[in-house]
Amino acid sequence: MLFVLPGALLAPALANGVNGAVRQLPSWIDKLNAFTQQHFNTTVVSASSSRGSTQAAGNATNYLRQHAGAVLGAVGSLHARRGALGIV
Repeated sequence: MLFVLPGALLAPALANGVNGAVRQLPSWIDKLNAFTQQHFNTTVVSASSSRGSTQAAGNATNYLRQHAGAVLGAVGSLHARRGALGIV
């Protein structure tokens, strides 16, 4: 029971935090490229890689949205297994 409550509280917060970072990834890449272009006359991430990261960010966001409840289920399942084994 000790791990169920923190798991239940942290799972949505973790999913939201990761979701926010994933949504910001394309913006961070653009800012990094602008900085390196201005100061070093080059870019770190190519345009094709940037488009790929935008698509990957969308895929990750969709995955998290669809599977956020699974994390909570996994925490509850672990707790149930510990109880079945007599581990408190």
